[in-house]
Amino acid sequence: MAAIVICNFAVAQLPLLDTTYFGEAVTITATKTLTKQSQTGKVITVIDKAMLENNSGKTVAEILSQQAGLFVAGAYNTAGSNQDVYMGGSGKLLFLLNGVPLYDASTIGNTFDINSITTQSLSRIEILRGAQSTLYGSDAIAGVINLITTVPTSKQFEGNVSVQAGSYNTYNTSIGISGTTDGTNYNVQLSHHNTNGISAAYDSTGTNNYDNDGFRQNAFNGTISGLVLPKLLVGVTTQISGYKAAVDYGAYSDDKDYTLNNENFTTALNANYATTKGKLYYTLSYNSTSRNYLNNDKDVNPAAFSTYEQQSYVGNSLFTELYTNQNVSKNIEIIGGVDYRDLNTTQNYLSKSAYGNYSTSISKDSVRQYMKSIFASLLIHTNKGFNMELGSRYNQHSTYGNNTTYTINPSYNYKQYKVFANISSAYKVPSLYQLYGPGVANSTLKAEESNTYEVGVQLATNKYTARGMYFNRIIKNGIDYNLNTFAYFNNNVQTDNGVQLEAQWQYKKINIATNYTYVTGSVNTKKYTYNPTSNSYDVKGDTTYNNLYRRPKHSLNTTITYKPTTHIIASTTLRNIGTRYEGQFEAMPVLLTAYYTLDAYIAYICTNKNRIFANFNNITNQQYFDMLGYNTRGYNFVAGIQIKF
Repeated sequence: MAAIVICNFAVAQLPLLDTTYFGEAVTITATKTLTKQSQTGKVITVIDKAMLENNSGKTVAEILSQQAGLFVAGAYNTAGSNQDVYMGGSGKLLFLLNGVPLYDASTIGNTFDINSITTQSLSRIEILRGAQSTLYGSDAIAGVINLITTVPTSKQFEGNVSVQAGSYNTYNTSIGISGTTDGTNYNVQLSHHNTNGISAAYDSTGTNNYDNDGFRQNAFNGTISGLVLPKLLVGVTTQISGYKAAVDYGAYSDDKDYTLNNENFTTALNANYATTKGKLYYTLSYNSTSRNYLNNDKDVNPAAFSTYEQQSYVGNSLFTELYTNQNVSKNIEIIGGVDYRDLNTTQNYLSKSAYGNYSTSISKDSVRQYMKSIFASLLIHTNKGFNMELGSRYNQHSTYGNNTTYTINPSYNYKQYKVFANISSAYKVPSLYQLYGPGVANSTLKAEESNTYEVGVQLATNKYTARGMYFNRIIKNGIDYNLNTFAYFNNNVQTDNGVQLEAQWQYKKINIATNYTYVTGSVNTKKYTYNPTSNSYDVKGDTTYNNLYRRPKHSLNTTITYKPTTHIIASTTLRNIGTRYEGQFEAMPVLLTAYYTLDAYIAYICTNKNRIFANFNNITNQQYFDMLGYNTRGYNFVAGIQIKF
C-alpha cells in the first residue's frame, strides 16, 4: 500500500554531481579539479548517490567500513559512539567537506567526529588513498575522504522527504528542497535522528542490568550560490549538527547519568573565476566543535574515582586557500596555490572526589597553532596513454618549523588496462593537546612524516572492473604517549605493508562487488628505563612491536545486488573481519577474535524514483567486539519511504 501511495507523487529526482566527462567517469579529489579517472594513477573509490541510496538507513561510518582498506571501530556500536577511522592507523587520514579540511582542534589527534555528518546531506563520497599532503596538507598520511554534499538542481524547485523507523525505537526523518531561481542555486536539508540505542558498555555477566545509551541528533545543511559576474561564481555552504548521547564510564563499566553534548558548526565561502585557460579558486572556511561531558555519578559507579565530573572542549579552525589550474598546453596542466590554517582550543576539566576538587584548563588565547603552505603540481596527459603528476608542498608551522612533501605519480593506459605507481610523502602536525595539554604536553614534538610507495594494475571493461595494489608506508617521528613519563613523544619509525584487491562484475541483472585487504605493520620505538638518581626515565635502546591495534590483518567485503525489474532492487552484503589486537593501559594487548556480519537490503522503486525500503543488519545476530568491552549491535533493521517531488 505504501508503494502505491508514494508512486502517486510527482516526478522530481534530485540531481547528482556530474560523474561523467565526455563519457568517462571523473573525480574531483584526485587533483582538486575535474579529472577523468583514466588520466590519474591515484587510487580512488567513488561512492555515488545511487550507492548511498542503496545503503539507506546506514551511517557514514557503516558505509565506509565496507570499503577496501578502511576499518571504522565504533561504526556498529551504539549510536553516538566514538568513530575511530583506520586507514594506516587512527588519525592518519584527512576528512574533507566539499574539498575543505575538517578538523576538531580540541581532540588529541585533531580528528573530526563523523557522527556530525548525516548520509541524507551527501550526494557523493570520494576516497583517495595514499600520501596526499602535497595537495591537502597535514593529516593526509594514508589518504583523504571527501564528503560531498548534495548539489542544487538546475530545475526551479524539487523536494525530498524521508521517514525511517527500526530497531531500538529508532526514528529518522529528513526533508529537503533544492532549485534554481533567477540564476541563484539553493539546497537545504534538515534531518532528525532519535534512538534508544543499546548499552555502550558490555555486561560480561549479563546480570548487571546495564541501561540503554540513547542518541538524539538534529542536523542542517544549506548551500546557496550564483554568478556575481559573468565569469565569477560565488557560493556559501553551512553545516550545523548537534547531538546528545548517553555514554558509559568505560569498557565493561556502565554509567546511568553520563552524557555527551556535541555541537558542530562549519561554514565555507567558495568562489571560482573562469580564466582563458583554467580557473581561479578561493575558499574561506570556519569550523567550530564544542563537546561537553557531564557525569553526576548519582548511580555511584564502583569503577568511578570521582563523584562529579564536568569536561568542556571547544576547538576552532580557520582555513583559507587560493589556488588555480591552468592549461599550459593541450597535454600539460599546472595546479598551484597557497593556504593558511589557524587552530585553537579552550578546554576545562573539573572533578570532585573524596580528596577534594581538581581542575585544569587551557585557553585559546595561548593554545594555538598556525600553518602557511605553498604547493604546486604539474599534470601531464599524453594522447598515447601516459599520464604523470609531479608535485611538492612547502609548509611552515608556528611551533616546530618547516617541512616539505613531494608526489610522483605516473600511470599508463593500454586498452582496458592501467598500470600505476605512486611515490609520495605526507605529514601530520602535533595536535594542540599534544603540544600544550595539562600534564602531558611536549612542546618539542616534531611532525609525523611519511613516505609511501604504491604500485598496481587496473582492468576496466563494460562488464567488469578489477584493481590490485601493493603499498608500503614508512612513518617517521610517529607521535605516541609514554606511560612512564606521562607525556607525548616521537617514536622512531612505523612501517605498514599491504595488498588491496577490488573487483566488480555485472552479469545481466546481477552485480557483484568485492574487496579484500591484507595489512601488516610494526613500530620501532624508544625504550625507557627508570633512573632513581635523577628520578626520571632514560632512553635505553629501542623495541619493536606489532602496531595493528584494532586494525584487522585480513578483511573481506562482498555485496551482491539483484535487480529483477526496474522497480525492485535487492542486495546482500557479507563482511569478514579478521583478528585484531586491542591495546590496554599498562597491560598486554588482547587478541580480538575474527567475525562476520550479513546484511540485506530490499527496495521497491517507482518510475519517479520514490521508494519504499527495508534494511536488515547482522541477520545472523553475531556478537563481537570492535572495541574491547563495548557492545556492538545484534540483529537490527530499519524500514522507510523516500519521496521526491
